Amino acid sequence: MKLPLLSVVIFCCLIFLISCVTRRGIDFGHWAGSAENVPLIHVYNLTRNPPLVPSNIIAVLPPLGVLPEEDRDGFHQAFLREAQHYFRAQVIAVKKEGVFVNYLEEKNLAPHPAILDFAEIARLGKLLGAKYMLCSYVREVKQYPPQNYAIYFAMIATDNGNSVCEMDAHFNAMEQRVEVALGEYLQSRRARPYDRTNLEIMLRSPMEYRAFVLAMSCKAMAEAVWPNKKL
Repeated sequence: MKLPLLSVVIFCCLIFLISCVTRRGIDFGHWAGSAENVPLIHVYNLTRNPPLVPSNIIAVLPPLGVLPEEDRDGFHQAFLREAQHYFRAQVIAVKKEGVFVNYLEEKNLAPHPAILDFAEIARLGKLLGAKYMLCSYVREVKQYPPQNYAIYFAMIATDNGNSVCEMDAHFNAMEQRVEVALGEYLQSRRARPYDRTNLEIMLRSPMEYRAFVLAMSCKAMAEAVWPNKKL
């Protein structure tokens, strides 16, 4: 009688373990599915705004955050270029020189890490005659393969110092969804069929990858702020 009882106990234990493994597998599947659906760019604090007109000025601030000093100018120029492509207005760069040097110190624009002083940025925008200010704060960066950018973006209205739009963008080249987005970017911006060689080149090139991240970010912001605007 002991042997059958032992067999029953073992059988019950096996059933319990299998059910646990199955449940863990289901939970992991749900988690994985949710992770895949998390957007590369999260837009929030969005407000309604009148359409852009060609005379509007949008000023692009130099990047803030952990970006190495030697890469800041290249990032700034790429951000300016992509903003000019997606925002149908006069997009200008705010250069850290002359009378604006002190204004553009990070301790003045972001007195606390990743927390921008919207009122101060709006005051600077008024001095420039800009209607909106485009800001970026690099939270994480790895510029060589596998590349990774985590960036906070904000568009600020200079007339009242309020946020027009805020975004968190996270592009980790190790994620498959980033590779898919990069393939779509290749086709849309370069007007040529998807090619694995071109994709690999962009995944290895710090400049190409940075341009991709900033293009996707500017596009997302433009579409969010002015959804009826044809880009």
